[in-house]
Amino acid sequence: MTARLLGAAVTHGALVCLIASCAQYSGSAQVGNDVTTPNGLAQFLEHRYAAAPYSETFAGVVLDADGVVVYRTVPSSAIDHDVARLNDARVVLRPAPNSARRLQEVSDRIAADRRLWSSQGVTISSLSARPDGSAVEVGVDPAGAAGIVASRYLGQPIEVVARRITLVRG
Repeated sequence: MTARLLGAAVTHGALVCLIASCAQYSGSAQVGNDVTTPNGLAQFLEHRYAAAPYSETFAGVVLDADGVVVYRTVPSSAIDHDVARLNDARVVLRPAPNSARRLQEVSDRIAADRRLWSSQGVTISSLSARPDGSAVEVGVDPAGAAGIVASRYLGQPIEVVARRITLVRG
């Protein structure tokens, strides 16, 4: 069975039901998103679960050898039920220690401290929430500042790494 909805080609009957029969799902499919491919399915799920009511438990989506891995913090959450309704063997659920929302809060706090770090000669060169919910990766320059940055955020889910920004002029 193949159906087109908002430009998304769908071949799995359960996914057609999931997207087409519920008005709340129809806004989640993005134009041009082919959910029959692993990448398209991952993009669809990322967009869907980043919003309420899933945002409290959703951590991220990763493509790996198992298929599309959805990380969430609480088993038996609304995400588990939703994925069960999807009935797609390519979607695998795995636990995550933190939600994407929690990691965003940590990232926002560190970003708010950029001026403080700059005054101490430290550049926060990158902030990136890991999709498995494990940590916010904080890139710092110089490398020797990693310890002091990590000590300011003790108990927070972060990993500080040396990451120098190099400007290339061309």
